[in-house]
Amino acid sequence: MVKLKKKVGVAKRVRRQHTGAFKARVAVAALREDKTMRQLYQEFDLHANQIIEWKRQLLERVPRAY
Repeated sequence: MVKLKKKVGVAKRVRRQHTGAFKARVAVAALREDKTMRQLYQEFDLHANQIIEWKRQLLERVPRAY
C-alpha cells in the first residue's frame, strides 16, 4: 500500500473587492464619529488603516463635487 502525502500549505486569502457604495458608507460612518474606530472595524470587518484611508479620500474628493 502506498501512502499519499498531503500538501500542507498556507491558505491564501482571497482579496476582497469592495464597491464604491460600501466604501462611501464606511467613510461616512467614520466621519460621523458616533462610534469608535474599534466599533467601525468590527462592524465592517476591515482594518482600521483602511477605514482611515477611505475617510481621507472622501474628505479630499468631496470639494470637487461642488
